[in-house]
Amino acid sequence: VLLYNESVTFSHSIVSKSQRLGQNISGLSPLVELFIFKISVFFSLISRALNVLLTFCTFVFNIVTSS
Repeated sequence: VLLYNESVTFSHSIVSKSQRLGQNISGLSPLVELFIFKISVFFSLISRALNVLLTFCTFVFNIVTSS
């Protein structure tokens, strides 16, 4: 669980950094902005998928240990 929390905070920091970077170079080109937006969406999807996977694994583990 700790490892998962670290990965979530890590992905969140990447997302916030990429958003900040996007704000800095927003004058550069809309394409770069779109690319950074896609990356941040990708990271949030990954963290959500990890969350679901972790919940599922915990659920299975509880069933296995209780029987």
